[in-house]
Amino acid sequence: MLFSIFRFGWTGLVSGLLLSTVAQAASPLERMNSAACHFHSDAAFVFDLDETTVDSTPRRFASLREAAAEVCGREHRPDCGHLSAMKLGALYGMPNRYDSVGFLRRSGVRDPEVVANVVDLAEKIYLSGAYIVEKDRLIPGARDFVRGLKACGAEVFFVSSRSIERQGKQTFQFLLREGMLTKIESRFLLLKPDSEASIDFKGRSTRNIARWVSQHGGRVDGIFENEPENLALWMKNLRGAQPFFVEGAFIKNLPIPREAIRLIDFRER
Repeated sequence: MLFSIFRFGWTGLVSGLLLSTVAQAASPLERMNSAACHFHSDAAFVFDLDETTVDSTPRRFASLREAAAEVCGREHRPDCGHLSAMKLGALYGMPNRYDSVGFLRRSGVRDPEVVANVVDLAEKIYLSGAYIVEKDRLIPGARDFVRGLKACGAEVFFVSSRSIERQGKQTFQFLLREGMLTKIESRFLLLKPDSEASIDFKGRSTRNIARWVSQHGGRVDGIFENEPENLALWMKNLRGAQPFFVEGAFIKNLPIPREAIRLIDFRER
């Protein structure tokens, strides 16, 4: 990542060039850490949550299991045997872990009414805030990477389309427990109001972050997402930031921006 002299003025040109030279030999994540440690509170980073910094697949699976138990408790059908035998590992093996219908069919469920009922109920459970604290876990390396940025003084924002009304308390509790936020950093967690469309919320939030960071003399250095549409929007609103695409959970239905660096997780290799 090259650092513009306009970021820190002519007096910082020499140190900036030295940092740029070192960064060329470092990994992409190390370059982000170098920026944080060089620019301190003038450096900012923006992270999505689900399937970017947080592995929420176990929560999705728990929601499906609870929904299946309730549907089969009301009326036992032949497919209920397949539902009770669902495996978390099989969900991880899906090309798109958001595809609950495809997962149920791969698990052997054939009755379309059962599939529809389980999926509808599971989505409500998943979005309710249930299982966030119990089942969510961080993507490998995310804790150390984020805490490293913050230890250098950088501002770290989390922007997620999770419902602030239904999932806000549990999400903050989880991030607090995992050391990603402190009790006084709630303003760095931006969650979506139920009344707002996801893409509108993510656009508004990143525009507000860009404005706030600029007003404080800094800029956003890195952005991390797992959905191409959202990443492209963030790149538009947070110009100059290095985009990262976190692979794994989401089938790529749109082209990944060519400028994006692809990550499997946040561990250095």
